[in-house]
Amino acid sequence: MLIDAFESESPHARTQWGFWGGDWCEDLNLDELEPYYNALVNLPMAIELSLNNGTTVGLVHAELPKTCDWDQVSATLSTKQDNTTPTPLTHGMLWNKNQVHSPEASHGLIQPVENIDHVFHGHTIINKITTVGNRTFMDLGSYESGLIGLINPINFLENINNS
Repeated sequence: MLIDAFESESPHARTQWGFWGGDWCEDLNLDELEPYYNALVNLPMAIELSLNNGTTVGLVHAELPKTCDWDQVSATLSTKQDNTTPTPLTHGMLWNKNQVHSPEASHGLIQPVENIDHVFHGHTIINKITTVGNRTFMDLGSYESGLIGLINPINFLENINNS
């Protein structure tokens, strides 16, 4: 939202961002906002980490589709040059927030993400860290709850695999 507000210079985009947590910058002009924009504009929508135990995990801001192949995520991100034109995949990676609350999730029926060991998701505020298949949703809404979904991924994955 910061990126959109900065690039569009739209009062509406700035107001929307303020409503969702950007009120800290309401007194900043564009020159004062620019360092924050520069710090965020080129960050990836998802990253892949190779852990020292040989496990590969993905980190995604929001959600991946219910049926997803990590190779498609990697290919989409490596070829995507224009951040202003989202694809359905990239839009979902930034904004979607219903999957963990879906009937499929409550019955443990979300398909695993293929070609990666595990994916960690944020953006959807939940009461406790929740794992469905090889997906873990971990946004505890720290700005409201004071709780941060912070884990050691190796220990966490060992625990869920031993459960």
